[in-house]
Amino acid sequence: MNTQIFKVVFLGDTTVGKSSICLAIFSNVISLDTQSTIGASFLTKTYEIDQIQVKLELWDTAGVERYRVLAPMYYRGSKAIVLVYDITKKQTFENLRKWITELKSTFSEDFSPEFLLIGNKLDFEENREVTKKEGFAFAKEYSMMFEETSIKEMDNLKTMMQNFARKLIYNNWNTMCLYVKEKSVEKISEYIKNGYDVNKTNLFVIHLEYFLFQKNSQEEQQKKLIHQNK
Repeated sequence: MNTQIFKVVFLGDTTVGKSSICLAIFSNVISLDTQSTIGASFLTKTYEIDQIQVKLELWDTAGVERYRVLAPMYYRGSKAIVLVYDITKKQTFENLRKWITELKSTFSEDFSPEFLLIGNKLDFEENREVTKKEGFAFAKEYSMMFEETSIKEMDNLKTMMQNFARKLIYNNWNTMCLYVKEKSVEKISEYIKNGYDVNKTNLFVIHLEYFLFQKNSQEEQQKKLIHQNK
């Protein structure tokens, strides 16, 4: 089975629940007693998406101010960024722009990872300070996937990460789509001879239309959700 590996870095203020989310995704276990991360911790989670094995390397970075200077060394080379805020603490939401500014200052202009925005601690809905509408608006502004969740909602966490993994795959296939559009069949054969995985190419040919259909459907669903929350 073809395997795709993606480095996924979690960013956000301290105490927003990044470590708890990573542990829940990794082990399907609820952990309410986690210590503040120093530097970064590393976990992996594998999903099977559309007959492709997707390995997510989850990097949980420190949100504590004195350790944040270390963050850039961990999110270099990442294909995906997960921004986390606490829906019960407005400041953690407002600080997201600082994280984005930091990302832009660290990387070149052509740095374009996929983003997932998570509004955490949905189980404390009664203490909410950030509305879902605000979360959607922020996600729309930066073209991010968006989800509100809680580590107590394991099924939701699983679905959220599977959808994000699927989007990462689509990006890879879109790169191949451009290649197919620009090159002839002969060039594709030449590409394979130069070391490209034949099985992966066959899989690409078989699933291309299906992937693109799913991608368009997913984007339409996201637009509908944004429209509903205006």
